[in-house]
Amino acid sequence: MVSSRSQWLTDANVVLNVVGSAGMAIYSAALFMVLLRRHWRLALFTAGAILSLAMMYSHTYLVVHWLSDTVAGAMLGVGVTLLLWAAMSNKYLPRNISPA
Repeated sequence: MVSSRSQWLTDANVVLNVVGSAGMAIYSAALFMVLLRRHWRLALFTAGAILSLAMMYSHTYLVVHWLSDTVAGAMLGVGVTLLLWAAMSNKYLPRNISPA
């Protein structure tokens, strides 16, 4: 990563890092409102994946974290998400299934 640095790419990644760290909630809310109207699950997954990959690239490029740190963080996030989904689906899924 360090050998392929250029000034414009560094500037772009600094902006991406600031936006991702501080203002992503506002941008995401506006984007989600547009995309969620019909395909909310696909839109949520796609936007989350794109934003996560952009932040991983930005942090690695700016040498804020090593690649192994960002991959481990992504794996931790997926693991926690799956655990929470499993816990919540057991609580809320039976209510949504009609009795046979």
